[in-house]
Amino acid sequence: MRRAIALVLSVISITSAQAQAQDSTSMSARVTAAKQWAATFVYGVVPAAVAQAAAQCQDGLAKVRRGQTPANTLVSIVTIGMFNPITILVTCALPSEKPAIDVPADATLDERRNAMADAVDESLKTHRWVVVRYTTG
Repeated sequence: MRRAIALVLSVISITSAQAQAQDSTSMSARVTAAKQWAATFVYGVVPAAVAQAAAQCQDGLAKVRRGQTPANTLVSIVTIGMFNPITILVTCALPSEKPAIDVPADATLDERRNAMADAVDESLKTHRWVVVRYTTG
């Protein structure tokens, strides 16, 4: 009995250490969404939907982390892995300060080609990304 309790406590401590590890994400990103108790089933074969948490990121994703808290692990053990709750942390990218070229939605093919050529030229000059946005209306 003592061995079983020690084994369960070891599993909980190992899995919770992974979720609590410090992450050195760059300063150009921030965590804006966290979903506690996201449901996965049958040892994670049926995955949790990350899209709901990621939908809050308007400038794109920098990172998505999934992990288990000690309480998540305990529930997973009690249900013999049939219900496997996880915690999802979504790190959103900060708004970029990259140069942008706006192309209207009704632009002709030549105007679109010129915009792409301008973006390539700007990128070659500055050695940075250039965003090409197709605007509506």
